[in-house]
Amino acid sequence: MAECAQPEVSPSECLSCGACCREAYHAVEIGPRDAFIRLHPGWTQVDPHFAGAGRRRIVKRVATLTGTRCACLGDSSAGPVDPLDYRCVVYADRPKTCREFEQGSVNCADARRRVGLAHLPVEPPPQLS
Repeated sequence: MAECAQPEVSPSECLSCGACCREAYHAVEIGPRDAFIRLHPGWTQVDPHFAGAGRRRIVKRVATLTGTRCACLGDSSAGPVDPLDYRCVVYADRPKTCREFEQGSVNCADARRRVGLAHLPVEPPPQLS
């Protein structure tokens, strides 16, 4: 089966979008050996929605007027974070889950749809004859 061609998404478009890091998803899971836990321990928490025996960790979320978003979005060093600032302040150290999320992928288009942003056109799979 052929894969669908995905549209190009520029890095600047990501900075103004941030759909994958805000209300589109409930949590970013962090693996137990992910360096993010060691580098940014204050930005992780035990997942309150996980009833398993382990201590699954996630990136902290902060409340917004429309839901929640990743606590790593926006620079708070000069005061309150601008709610439209979707820059990841830990981009170089971001968790593996975030590093594996591809710009312009099907997941990217899904995240954009979930937050009400313009749909990035995704070509449908070819029809079998």
